[in-house]
Formats: sequence, structure tokens, C-alpha cells
Amino acid sequence: MKPPKRWMRRALRVLIGVGLFWGLLTWWAERPGRPFSEYMLADEADARTALIVFDPDPIYDLDAQVAAAMAKRLHSMGWNARVQDAASMDTESPLDAELRIVIANTYNWAPDGGVLDYVQREPGMAKAPVIAITLGSGSTARAHRIFLQAIKARGADVVGARELWLMRPNDESRTQEPNTAVACDLASELVARCAAALP
Repeated sequence: MKPPKRWMRRALRVLIGVGLFWGLLTWWAERPGRPFSEYMLADEADARTALIVFDPDPIYDLDAQVAAAMAKRLHSMGWNARVQDAASMDTESPLDAELRIVIANTYNWAPDGGVLDYVQREPGMAKAPVIAITLGSGSTARAHRIFLQAIKARGADVVGARELWLMRPNDESRTQEPNTAVACDLASELVARCAAALP
């Protein structure tokens, strides 16, 4: 049997190695994603405008799929829809949007730092109608709570909020369907309800 001290040293080395790996992985995942910008313009000149902001995830694109689904649904309702990555948002000249949708990925049980930074520096958040979407593999409760607190702290009016998952079923009655497709459907339904309810 090995002496306890040698075993403890090896365990400590393993823990440090795992911690460094996890730290580097988190840093890599939370770096600003590639710039992304897409506009869907309505036919009417006086159409209302929605802004959808997210920070592209480097591994999974559930955020991009959800953003695109919400933009398409709004466009079908006669809205202008702009989808933009958080890092390249020009907060010096905030877009005059009647509805803002902010999508945050979950890393280490917390919302994406890039999206939180956008929320905290965006002057247009004050008193704006906002939909908050928190994404993750399946454990998003803490991240969603922190995300909502940050949005409300800016004085925004949270008109809708939802947690959506990559692996955990988004709807127990639709487990035979692709989970990402269900997530997009649920996000589309939420944005349609919220947009229709705006004065």
C-alpha cells in the first residue's frame, strides 16, 4: 500500500490538472464568438422592429437556431427582425427596437459573460420590453435566475422568459422529435405571444 502522502500528492496533481483544463475550456467557450448580423425587413415601412442578441457558442449552435427561429416568426408577423452577436453591438448608438430578445448560454451554472456584459452596457435596455432566453445542456436554473436579475437591474420590462435545453427534453410530450427543433418551436411560440401582447 502506498504511503498516504504520496496518494494525496497525486490526487492534488489530478485536481489541479482538471481545474486548469476546465478553466481553459471555460475561457475558450466564453470568448466572443464570430461576428454575426442578419436583418429580416418587413414589407411595411412602419413595421415594428425586434432586436435579437446572442453570443455564438463555439461548440453547439442552439443559440443561433433559436435566434433564427424567433426572427422568422417575427418576420412572418410583419416585424423587422435584426439578429446580432453581443460583442459587436454598437451600444453608443442603440437600435430603436420595440422588443429586445436576449439569449444567454450557460457556462459553469452562470450566464454567458459576453451577453451579461451587453446587458450591463446597453442603454436601450432601460424600460424596454425584453424576452430572456437561457440555454444549456440541461441545468440552467441558476444561470436563468442570475440572467433575469441582471436584466431587471437595468430597468427592463421582462415580458417573457424561458429556459431551453440541448439534452434535457424541452417538452416531455415531444420526445420523439429532435430536441433542438422543439426548442426552436417553443421559442417561436413565446416570441409570437409576447409580440402580439405588446401595446
